[in-house]
Amino acid sequence: MQVLNAPTRQEVDNAHFKSSWLGIGVPSVRNAFRVSRFKTWCWVSLFLSSIPIHLLFNSAVFEVDRRESDFHLTIATEQFLHGGVFYPPGSSLAIPGLVFGDDSAILGYDPNSDYFIESTPWDHYYSYGYPVYKTDYKDSSSPAIANISDIAEKAATWERLELAECKAEYVACHGLKKRRSVVLVVNNTDGWIRDDIWHLNETEADFWDQRIPSGVPNHLFFDAQCAMVAALEGVSAGRSISCINNCVNAFGNDGDQDGVLNTTDWSYPFFDDSARVIVNGSQNDGGVYYPYQFNYSSPDSYIPGSPYHTMTSGLQRDSFNLSISYCLAEPVDNFCQIGLSPALLLGVVLCVIAKTATAVIVTIVLNRPEHKPLVTLGDAMASFIERPDPVTAGLCTVDQKQIRAAMRWKHAYLVPGPRQWTGLQQTWAAAIPISVWLISYVLFASGIATCAILLKQGLSTTSFLAGFLASDSNPFIPLSLNLIEGVLLANSPQLVLSFCYLAYNNLFTRLQMAKEWARFGEGYNPLRVTEPKGQQYSTYRLQLPYKYSIPLIVASAFLHWLVSNTIYVFVSTGGFYGTDSFNTPYGDGGDPSLPANTAVAVGYSLTSLVVLIIVSSVLVTIPPILAFKRLPSNMTQPGSNSLAISAACHSSAISRASKELATTQDSSLSRFELMPLSYAPVRTCSSVDLDIDLSSRRSSGKNSLRTPGSHSTLRSWFSENRTVGKEDGDGDEDEDTTRNPLRRLAQSKIRWGVISMPAEWYDEYGHDDPVEHLGFGAEEDKPKDPVPGHMYV
Repeated sequence: MQVLNAPTRQEVDNAHFKSSWLGIGVPSVRNAFRVSRFKTWCWVSLFLSSIPIHLLFNSAVFEVDRRESDFHLTIATEQFLHGGVFYPPGSSLAIPGLVFGDDSAILGYDPNSDYFIESTPWDHYYSYGYPVYKTDYKDSSSPAIANISDIAEKAATWERLELAECKAEYVACHGLKKRRSVVLVVNNTDGWIRDDIWHLNETEADFWDQRIPSGVPNHLFFDAQCAMVAALEGVSAGRSISCINNCVNAFGNDGDQDGVLNTTDWSYPFFDDSARVIVNGSQNDGGVYYPYQFNYSSPDSYIPGSPYHTMTSGLQRDSFNLSISYCLAEPVDNFCQIGLSPALLLGVVLCVIAKTATAVIVTIVLNRPEHKPLVTLGDAMASFIERPDPVTAGLCTVDQKQIRAAMRWKHAYLVPGPRQWTGLQQTWAAAIPISVWLISYVLFASGIATCAILLKQGLSTTSFLAGFLASDSNPFIPLSLNLIEGVLLANSPQLVLSFCYLAYNNLFTRLQMAKEWARFGEGYNPLRVTEPKGQQYSTYRLQLPYKYSIPLIVASAFLHWLVSNTIYVFVSTGGFYGTDSFNTPYGDGGDPSLPANTAVAVGYSLTSLVVLIIVSSVLVTIPPILAFKRLPSNMTQPGSNSLAISAACHSSAISRASKELATTQDSSLSRFELMPLSYAPVRTCSSVDLDIDLSSRRSSGKNSLRTPGSHSTLRSWFSENRTVGKEDGDGDEDEDTTRNPLRRLAQSKIRWGVISMPAEWYDEYGHDDPVEHLGFGAEEDKPKDPVPGHMYV
């Protein structure tokens, strides 16, 4: 894109004639719409096709997280695993589906409908598993009995988990990735006797005698089918998401998850206060009465027709306290999954095809001589030295700052002619216009401020920095998104980062141009050009040396990688995230463009965000530090401004270095005839008019570069005679260099300074003080540093 952005000599001449300028050696939006339409449209095509690639390519292929939500919970003794006697539903007599708190959510529904059995765990906040009919425990072939028998037979071979790991897996509630069902092995070798826990009335005893003998040890305490699901709503301080576990109270987590997780042991009362009220039908400790009415005529219900009567009373104090020794968890294979979005990949492929086609066309067209761009600073210098621009004749002491200042005034003129030299005390910063500094650092500050705001918001929902890069513990942005929306949101920082990198690279490019330009004020150096001739040389880079460009590329790659892991698309299957509590607009099916129970969210890593802020803050301090380096005081600083570069490149064909060359050519030609027209001396009557006038000169016309003479002879010459072709040298690259002293100069080692001229050249200037010539010269010219107070042209 920088090559497309680089102007040809004709485009530069056209801009100069319109009192404007183009950027040389740097990416420039100014150039984009001032070069040929072909290059403008190609530049726009490459620019626009880059945007979807930044937004889509990073997520066209993505990792798919899989987390299950359903699992089976069994609380039993160790003998249960080795043939010990057990009687479902267990000595707790707690039927799964025991409702937490007020049961009004289910009152009024048909108890015989599937709603009760198949309802989701988060609909009614069950705290002891999915509801099960008590009548299922009468049927030995029912799923409830079959599950318990299967676990008693196989669980002994499951993976043993110590308490901390078990609590982290099933109490911390992050979804199940490597394990499913679990058995909590209680420190009780003898089992439980029903009458030691319950003092049932006659009706209740008759009901349970059919299922669980009153005086026989039972090695099963409780069994239920459970589920845990994630939710974005109701997030408490210090947590990234909220989690609903419908067996939460069976694990002893009575609203105090941290308390369970932070203890080394695992002991708790199985029935909390609310559950004790339900199973006893009495008041709780706070005096609040839950009005459960027993219906002894229908012992399977506490309201007519309901299958949820507990049929219990007389719970004995401390008889239901449990002390967990360890856990046995059912291992499951966890396969890595990769997702691919055909729509996103198609968009990326189409953009790549468009970019490739554009690049091929550009390569073919720009290889033509008439379309040769001035890509590097050396390309422009060589062109201006070989074919001086008459528009900038006599402005050798003007720098880019003065030109920009003149252009800001509506009727200001830059008047050519001799001007007094003042010692310049400049730093590298002079090569970068204030507007470029301002725009770049507003962009940098906006990006860093956005990161800081996101970090503050993240720390308000989680009290720790969580994991580095993508992690289970990272927070999510609380938005319900489909895949395309998530990809665009997560990758939008990539686009911003790319703009920041372009601005950052542009600063280094301009600083490096200042350094490269300053070398010509310190010694003799060849020009670095795209196609070298003579003593010129070329490199594989555009403007930045490898010592800058390689670290910049590495930094850019690192930041893009860091950003992609700081804010990222999270796609999960398996049911833990794929519910309407997490992905509201699409219900339990999740994103309709993905498989069922697949959730999409955008997560972000606070730790990575901190690293990103620190690295970015350090990087943005480097250009200002480099900008404090001093530049030689014997040169103007044109920056990337084509007008200023052109003004400084008016070398003389009648200098000492060219004398010998001139005498070897046709003796009928005088030195002045050999000299380009722009160097024909112009007499002036007033030294005032020879000064650079940035404010006092006024005209009814637009901003312009005023040339000597009342009829602007040089500009007239440019407009009438400057055409692309053989006159410009574009069509005659094989011209004998010995017949073109300026071309010979451009292909030599050169230095900028005061050039000695023949006596007749000085005689042409009627000025009170001596006038000398500033420009580029070869070693034969022996350029000298300008002297403050002297007049130069």
